[in-house]
Amino acid sequence: MPRRPVAQPGERILGADHSRDALRHNAPMLNRFLRPAALIVALALAGCAAAPERDARGNPKIERLPEEALARLPGPELKLTAQDLVRLTREGVPPEKIIERFQATHSRLGMPASEIMELGKQGVDRKVLDHVAEAEERARQTDVAEALARRDAAEARMREDEERRGNLYRYYYPPYWPPYWGGYMGVPIRN
Repeated sequence: MPRRPVAQPGERILGADHSRDALRHNAPMLNRFLRPAALIVALALAGCAAAPERDARGNPKIERLPEEALARLPGPELKLTAQDLVRLTREGVPPEKIIERFQATHSRLGMPASEIMELGKQGVDRKVLDHVAEAEERARQTDVAEALARRDAAEARMREDEERRGNLYRYYYPPYWPPYWGGYMGVPIRN
């Protein structure tokens, strides 16, 4: 391996300044790319350093609410039934409040309009009955629309699968399969 020449005081070695000049010339470009890269690496390392605490099995620890706090939380409101509508009416709750609660609980009776009108004979207000009948009709329409959407999505998935399968097996057969040269199943074509 040849030895590198050593410069004497006041003497210049050819090519020695070239690398220093190249660095000075490329410094703005290096700064432009190295600073963001260094920032990304620093952020990645900082993200790795903040790992969550883990239990004995290696699962992340989850802070749970104490029992007292859970007891103070309100429970979910139950959906109203036909008997609840009759009971609330007999208790003297205004129809607007019954309708508001019916909407808030996203209740659905699942009964035909004739049975809903039978609730009127038990004392349920006409406004409540009208609202419940409209809500039931909207719910039926929503069910039909969702069923159609599910069917269309399933058909679209089947078409995509068939298309994907067709593209996969499009070139399965060798290129000399009929109608190309060589005949059918290796039998030559006779004129």
